[in-house]
Amino acid sequence: MSTEPLFAVSVLLSAGIASVLFLPVIGVSPIVGFLLAGVAFGQYGFDIVPQGEMIHLLAEMGVVFLMFDIGMHFSVKHVWSERKGIFVLGPGQVALSALGFYAGLEYFFDLPAQVDILLAITFALSSTAVVSQVLAERKMSGLPLARRTMAVLIFQDICAIFVLILASGMGEPGVSVGALFMAAALKCMVCVTVATLVGKYLLSPGFGFFARFNNSDAFTMIALLIVLATGMATQAFGLSLTLGAFLAGMIISESPFRAIIQTETKPFRNLLLGFFFVTVGMSVNVPALVSAWGMTLWITLALVIVKSATVFALFMVAREGRVAAVQQALLLFQGSEFVFVILAQPGLQGMIDPALKDSAVAAVAISMAVSSAVFGLGKRFSRTLCRANATAEADAIAGNIAERPNAVIVIGMNDVTQTVASALGSQGTPYLVVEREYNKFTEALQNGFPVVYGDKADLRFWDSIQVDKYKTMVIASPDLGVSRVYAGLPRAQALELSRFLSVRSEEEAEPFRGLGYARIFVAQGAPPGIEMAAAVMAHLGHAADVIADWMDKEQKDYLERTAAVAA
Repeated sequence: MSTEPLFAVSVLLSAGIASVLFLPVIGVSPIVGFLLAGVAFGQYGFDIVPQGEMIHLLAEMGVVFLMFDIGMHFSVKHVWSERKGIFVLGPGQVALSALGFYAGLEYFFDLPAQVDILLAITFALSSTAVVSQVLAERKMSGLPLARRTMAVLIFQDICAIFVLILASGMGEPGVSVGALFMAAALKCMVCVTVATLVGKYLLSPGFGFFARFNNSDAFTMIALLIVLATGMATQAFGLSLTLGAFLAGMIISESPFRAIIQTETKPFRNLLLGFFFVTVGMSVNVPALVSAWGMTLWITLALVIVKSATVFALFMVAREGRVAAVQQALLLFQGSEFVFVILAQPGLQGMIDPALKDSAVAAVAISMAVSSAVFGLGKRFSRTLCRANATAEADAIAGNIAERPNAVIVIGMNDVTQTVASALGSQGTPYLVVEREYNKFTEALQNGFPVVYGDKADLRFWDSIQVDKYKTMVIASPDLGVSRVYAGLPRAQALELSRFLSVRSEEEAEPFRGLGYARIFVAQGAPPGIEMAAAVMAHLGHAADVIADWMDKEQKDYLERTAAVAA
């Protein structure tokens, strides 16, 4: 047996270990380390690792597992809960950015029209892997700002599936752009529909049967089997293996066993995806890239300027506020890992100038490399912007929340508030946060919460925010002195609201019960305040199964976030 493949894998694993351990320390994504390792070890570098069949198979499986993981986050319920971001902000961002890139490609490069369209949409996408890592590093994954960002990325991932189908039809003689688009859209709709039905009526009961054996290894093998079987099925219908992987993930996303499967398959995904990025780096023609450094620079600047400008403008039009718009723009400016996938499609070979291909790969890698640092600068700038004009920003975000039905007012900003906000946001219920501490107020505003600055002890403040139009109040950190004052007021002056209180212990709860508060919750569970959030949802009339689904998802997401921080 030849030891050459084993040597190649050993070298790449060593590079992967170095990338994962050391690059995040300096704020650089490990993806960049994999790309640089590929450049260094490939045929245009030191030529240490040959591009054999084993390496390419591992690389292809890396993309497969990436699409599988994306599919597992694409459930119908999650799509509906984030419908504004997915169906409004997402399409707007992709359309505007793609239009800008299309104009540039049409003007500067002599490419077929369908290739211009394909590349324009591909350049409009951002990196789900990099953005997720940046948010996790800064412990922002559960915040409204992060949820809106991930909603846009979900739509981008849907577009990536569409683009993959579109790319698979490239190079066929006599096929028009319109026909390619129609075929891609039809195939995408059929595949998603079939996957949803199969997941709901076949696989969920099947997983329930295997769960009786209480064997996590069995779940891992079943998940791998589903990925490969679905991939082979889509290939048999003339589609890509990666589309099959996405559909497999989507099928599993509708089952209650998503969390354990995601946990079991995550190491495979990270390892194999690293091999994919290495092979991308190995394909970069360094000498040609050096001679075309100007093109690389211009493509990098185009990525940053076009995407940042369109995201900022879109979020301003959507009345998300300047603070959120700045942060969103500097989160989504980088290129996507799908650029590497699309440029490697067989149908595009010979249709794109190699210099353009190498420059595009390098530009996307550069944008990924600086993503964390750029967002850090953007966060500091948004903090300054927030503090300079916080009241106006808060008024712009809060709007007329009191006029909307079932609006909830939340007093205090802490971990419990974030859990309640997640519950309300998941169902599209409007809410307004009131915070008295200025630092907490500006931080909440920066993180995307609809928050106003005010003193809960001042009756004039309640009049200014039209508190009489709210029916429900959630108090995260109750003040016994203020509660006694309001308990002693005549009914005409008192706030007639259904109040939910969160306290730290049973001892702290007793005085409030003496004032007539019945809905008091000791902050327990994971995440903190989940029981009170569920009670608020029930009070607002949400069905028990909706509440149970939200609690299940919230607990799983919380465990994922805490595991990512611990790692």
